[in-house]
Amino acid sequence: CIANVRKVKGIPYLIRAANHLPPGLPVYFVLVGKNMDSLPLIRLVSRSKYKENFRVFGFTNDIFSYTELCDLYVQPSVAEGLGRSLIEAMCLAKPVIVTENGGSKELVTENINGYVVPAKSPVALAEKIELCYRNRDRLASMGEMSLKRIREAFSPQKMIDQTYNVFEEVLKT
Repeated sequence: CIANVRKVKGIPYLIRAANHLPPGLPVYFVLVGKNMDSLPLIRLVSRSKYKENFRVFGFTNDIFSYTELCDLYVQPSVAEGLGRSLIEAMCLAKPVIVTENGGSKELVTENINGYVVPAKSPVALAEKIELCYRNRDRLASMGEMSLKRIREAFSPQKMIDQTYNVFEEVLKT
């Protein structure tokens, strides 16, 4: 997960999700961004059953190299419009897990390029993380579908057409 940490980002729910995974699952959590290395989050990680499997980094200008290393991108937001980090991860062909709040869910087709889970649910996050681990042979194709989805949703022509339609509507009134 890559984020500038604020309450709405839901990072504690992702950290708590590790406690709901089966013991010894070889998964690692990479947390990157401003305040990700804050004392409250570090304390929460230190109490996790998977504390040895967390890699926590603070602010960096090189977020793409961290995202590129991951097999899966998780955005555990409690409330958010549409996170830029999610779009960036999808551009890097990563399957995603997002919450049902905000616009992120509109970029995810369940079981095709990722999963949508209820907000504030470490159990639901853990279930989907485990599902992805158990089906990791599908992650590359799911990631390709993420990239395809972004290309469709944000194509230059589509953006031009939508902007033109907005202006046309405004001029009618």
